[in-house]
Amino acid sequence: MDYVWFSLVMLLGQFSPGPDMLLLMKNALSLPLRTAWCTVLGIAVGLMVHTSVALGGLSVLLVRSPVAGRVLGLCGGLYLGWLAWKLLRSAVSGGTTGGIEGRVEVLTPKGAFVQGLVTNLLNPKAVIFLASVLAAMLGPEPSVVRKVGFWLIVVGQALVFWSLFVWLLQRPAVQRAYLGAERVWNGGFGLALGLVAVRALMGALWD
Repeated sequence: MDYVWFSLVMLLGQFSPGPDMLLLMKNALSLPLRTAWCTVLGIAVGLMVHTSVALGGLSVLLVRSPVAGRVLGLCGGLYLGWLAWKLLRSAVSGGTTGGIEGRVEVLTPKGAFVQGLVTNLLNPKAVIFLASVLAAMLGPEPSVVRKVGFWLIVVGQALVFWSLFVWLLQRPAVQRAYLGAERVWNGGFGLALGLVAVRALMGALWD
């Protein structure tokens, strides 16, 4: 039963607004399916690292070390700010950030993977959230089998549900809606990522 509850909690966290979700939506709408799935893979690999760190107890160092948390938050905020700037510049100039079928692809599958990986790894709240949930649900002195089971849930759900989410955003009706107002979408995603970046920087500097 614990596995079911943990799966539900992680699913809610997975689809809550945040850097990963914003990046995933932007790439799913503007890039070919295979390239967008590379973003999912990058985020999932980042979660592999975060979950391993949380299960190994190393996340306590991040929670207890203000310097480490601030550095990670600053790097994450700056990276998200750079992504936001690219989107806003594209919205103003009328350029495209990628391509679906019939358009020139700017971001390669490798680039999409790196975007997903870096965005997830530079989010200190991801490892803190995982550490908190795992500590609450694993119980004292959990077995290796139990730890592996929880690890597989985190990574498996990320791959399955985010891949399905990307596939749904690739449906023709959704793509037509995106292409009909691409500059507006890019501007919206840019502003949203910019707000997340500012929040991350403020949290790193003043929290």
